[in-house]
Parts: sequence; C-alpha cells; structure tokens
Amino acid sequence: MKTREPLAQLMLAALMLLGVLATGASAKNRALLIGVGTYANLSADLFLKGPKNDVQLIKHLLQAKMGYQPDDIKILSDKGATKQAIEDTFRSWLIEGTSEGDKVYFYFSGHGIQVRDRDGDESDQTDEALAPYDLKIGKDDFLNAITDDEIAKLLNDLKGRAVTVVVDACHSGTITRSLTRSQPPVGARYLVHQNQKIKNPPAATRALSFEPKTLDKPQGIISLSAAAPHQLAFDDLRKKDDGRTGVFTGAYVAGILGGEADKNKNGSVSFSELLAHLRKESDIYCKQDPSCQGLTPVMEVPEDALKYSVAPTSPTFTTAKPKKPASELELNPKVTQFTAYTLEDLKGNHTKPDNGYEVATEVLTDPSYNTLSLEIKPGTVLAEGQAFTVHVTSGVAGDLLLYDLDTKGKALQLFPNELSGKSTRISSGQPFFMPDDDYGFDFEAGKPGGYILAIVINDRLALDAFAPKSLGLTDYQDTAKLLGVIGKQLSDYVVDSQGDDVTARPVHWAYGLIKYEVH
Repeated sequence: MKTREPLAQLMLAALMLLGVLATGASAKNRALLIGVGTYANLSADLFLKGPKNDVQLIKHLLQAKMGYQPDDIKILSDKGATKQAIEDTFRSWLIEGTSEGDKVYFYFSGHGIQVRDRDGDESDQTDEALAPYDLKIGKDDFLNAITDDEIAKLLNDLKGRAVTVVVDACHSGTITRSLTRSQPPVGARYLVHQNQKIKNPPAATRALSFEPKTLDKPQGIISLSAAAPHQLAFDDLRKKDDGRTGVFTGAYVAGILGGEADKNKNGSVSFSELLAHLRKESDIYCKQDPSCQGLTPVMEVPEDALKYSVAPTSPTFTTAKPKKPASELELNPKVTQFTAYTLEDLKGNHTKPDNGYEVATEVLTDPSYNTLSLEIKPGTVLAEGQAFTVHVTSGVAGDLLLYDLDTKGKALQLFPNELSGKSTRISSGQPFFMPDDDYGFDFEAGKPGGYILAIVINDRLALDAFAPKSLGLTDYQDTAKLLGVIGKQLSDYVVDSQGDDVTARPVHWAYGLIKYEVH
C-alpha cells in the first residue's frame, strides 16, 4: 500500500475551505469532463452507455453545488476525446488557463485498462491507464492509452491549484479470476487484452495513483475513484439505456446534489459522509449484479479535512484577510462568502474548537457493524467529582479504542494505555470495563461533561501508528485532528486473497458514542 503522508499535508489549508489558496484576488474555477462510451477501434459490444450521461450529471452538479459557471466547464466526449485532444485540452484549459490559487476539476468516465510498464517504476510491471476514443489493440498491449505516469506529469504542472480528480472507470491493480476471460462482464468499465502477459502484482498494490512520485512538490489533490484495486467499475444496468450512468457517478451526484449522503442531517455532506454513501450504494448494486465481486470506491483526501463539506454553500471565494481573529472564525460556514487560508494561517490553535459530537458524526459515518453497546455507570448525568466507569460490549471481536471528547475540541485517549495490562483485542459479546480494579484509581466526573467514544476495529491495523499506548491517559489531543487520523484509517480498504482470488473490501469496524453531563 503506497504511503500517503505527503498527501495528508498538502491539502490542509485548501481543503478546509474546499481548496482555495490565498494567492490571488479571487479564485478561478476550471473543469474538464471526459466521457468515452464509444471507441474507434473496439467492437460495439465493448461500448458503454453511461459516460455520455455521466458528464452531463457532473456538469449539473458543478454548477448547482460547486460554484462553477457554464463557461468554466469544458466537455470532451467520444470522437472528441482522443488521446491527443485530452492531453492538449488538459494543458491549454486546466494548466495554461489557471494559476496558483485556482480550483481545477478533472473527471473521466469510460474504460480503464492496464498497459505494460515502460519505465520500470511499477513493481507489478504494469501502468494503470485510461482509455481514450482512439485506443488501439496492439499485438500484445494496448496503444494510445493515457497512463498514470502521463497523468502525473500533467498534474505536476498544476502546482498551487486545488485539484479534484474523479474517475469512474476500473483501473484495477490486479486481475481476478473473473477478468481472465476474454471479455469482462456486460457493463464493466474495464478492458482486457487477450495477449497481455502481465504478472499479478502484490495484493497491496494500489491502482491508478493521483499522488504520484513524479510530482516535484506536494500538490492540492483530492481523488475519488469508482473501485479499489482488484475490482470492476460498472455501468448501472438497472437503468434504461438512454438514462444509464455509472454506478459510481450516479451515487456521487445524488449523494451531494440530493443530500443523500448527509447522514447526520446537518445540511452539509462531509468527505467522510460522501465516501460512506458511495460505498453503501455500490454495495447495493453489487448484490444485485451476479458479475460483481465487490465494489469499494476509494477516496484520497487529507485526514484533517474528512469532516469538511464537499460542497460549501458559498459559491464565492475570496482571499481577503478576516476581520475577526482566526480563533473566532467558523472554518466551514454557511454564509455567502468566506476567507481562504494558507497553511501558515492554520498552525497552532488558530482554528475554532469543534464539538466532539459534531466532529464524530461527520467523520465516523458508516460502520460495518451496528453492534456496539456503550454505557456509563452509574449513569449519563453525574455530579462533579463522582466516580464512573465505562462499559463496552461489542458484537464483533476487534481492537478497542476508547476516548473522552470534551466540549472544547479536545480528546483524551482512555484506552489503550500503559497502565493497563489488557490487550487491545476484545472478544465478541464480552463486556469491557474501564477502569477496573487493576488500575487502582477511578474516573471522576468533571464539568461540564462531554462524550465517550468507543471504536472496535475488526481488521488488524497498525494501532501504534495512530493510537499508541503512550498516548493513553496523558495529554488531551485535538479532537478534529485525532478523528481525522482515525477516520482515514477506517475509510481505507483491505485486500483479501485466497489462492488466485484477490478481492478488496472496506475496513470492518463498529463504534458507539454517548453523551454525559456533569453538574
């Protein structure tokens, strides 16, 4: 699995306000939408009906929710979407047509493919690629593909912009048994070259990468894709031909434009909520299509910004300095105008503290299991100084994380900790008490109270990387930052393999959140 440490830093300031850097008088929007459903050199049975509708849906979304005007958007479809046309337009429209501080959106709907790696930078000997209209089938490889390396070089010239890349295509990191057939299933957005001799890569290999090593400096890049490695993306065969879209694109637009992803119903769709919605809708489709072996959309977004809105209500972006101190500003406001910050502006304690419940419900949006029972004994209304214990019972086995979230944006890791001899792994149905008699002390309630958060992670993740025992029962951490780190881990995917079968799925986890008051 590729490291994403640089990405976690590169978009902090921009993403907090949907990606505008403070470098100009006002930010410009530019979008390039590519939809390829028919191909010059492929048989008609490999054509896709969804892309022509996908680009129109995305255009509508950008105008309705993202602050884009009609003149900000350029569309290339079918015959107009050759390899040369896509690369030339990307350069003239997105690179030469924007400058630092501007907002760039790139969308592709069509077939994804693998081609032979020609520069030796891929451990699996393949480059993931997008299929333009003039894709050709060579003797043992595809020709005219747009590889991830070529996309990386284009993105490298978008320094200082806030870039969103959305791909509704299959760009699988490996080929499962279902793909070894001469043709993929009907509606699958993936092409297989019959004569390609490509070894299956390691199971952890990521697919088409939009945080590539060819980038000279960190970039403001968010990426969303329809499927994880080892999976197929699909046209939505539940819809009639004329109204068909990609499964991913249909869910993406409905989640934002229709508010379907707004799980906590606060009027804003967070990045975390959007990913949870996309995975839920993809799973629903997959269960109805026998050819689908799993469908797990993937999002690359800085952990600090998982709780922020995908589409802030304001279409207006400025770089004027705030009239209020930064500590008093709402960083995700529902107003007609807001200020863009640089990373320097956001250092230290310059951001407004967030209520623990609000942060948790924006970031921890769609657990795999709803089987976790969380209680405070003797109750959720306590007297100041009163001793209490936390009881956790999980319906699924896993590693337990336990936090106390106060009302001022701070969080204390209760478990794991160095005072406990207990393993972080708890069993299904077995109560866990915190603290127990082994600790030799009690928790005492302090005003005004807060929230107890319990998370049980069924999969084996590297807890020491984000919840080491050394942090337990010590200093308070920033709630938003902490939950961003945890949410990033929980929103990833796990690769399972049995023999020649390799599949991807979301991380399995459960959580509970309970409020307590102290008088």
